[in-house]
Amino acid sequence: MAAAIQYNPKTVSIFGDSYTSNAFVKDAGIAYSPLSSIGAGGRGSFLVLDDRSVGGCTAQHAMTDTGPWRDILTVGGPFDFSAAYDIAEYQMFRYGINEAVAMAYGVYVFSLEDFEYCINAMVSISQGVGRKPLLCTPPVLPVRGLMTQTSVSRLDDVRNRIRRVATLRNVPLVELGDWTFTAQDMADDYHPSAILMNALNMDLGGRLGEIIKGGY
Repeated sequence: MAAAIQYNPKTVSIFGDSYTSNAFVKDAGIAYSPLSSIGAGGRGSFLVLDDRSVGGCTAQHAMTDTGPWRDILTVGGPFDFSAAYDIAEYQMFRYGINEAVAMAYGVYVFSLEDFEYCINAMVSISQGVGRKPLLCTPPVLPVRGLMTQTSVSRLDDVRNRIRRVATLRNVPLVELGDWTFTAQDMADDYHPSAILMNALNMDLGGRLGEIIKGGY
């Protein structure tokens, strides 16, 4: 592990998937930026840094420098290398949906035991380089298309595993598992409409801001 560089106070890197990647999407004519929504929800209590998340990414990708993680230009290697070079004071890990749903040839690609191991390892790495890790649970998604009942159940397991790591490691948790979307709320099988994604990420920003203002 590399020696950590100095971080900038009250800055946040969110390592995650398409729920946070700073891509503009259009839904009913609405342009939407997750990071802008998170920052707005935080009401100036922190600065969220760009380009730490990418669609399709998982915690396993981050730990092994594979898949979509390699498309993130700001990381330059697996998380245990890149964490020390991140200039944010806070590092949030927002994974789990892709781990719950990704399949190949009718078989789930990711082990949820491995997911829990990776989330725990990322917390350890973050703390080891002097950063302040945070965790976040994904919302409850409906059975819809590729999001089968089995995938919904796996997503329940994902949330419980994230909660367990947060409790065992005494790490703050942003609980978005209290958001439940219906089939009518969804823009596709995995994402709610842009309006609801904006509301979800505004809420994340508000809760994150309270954690930071609380002195963590």
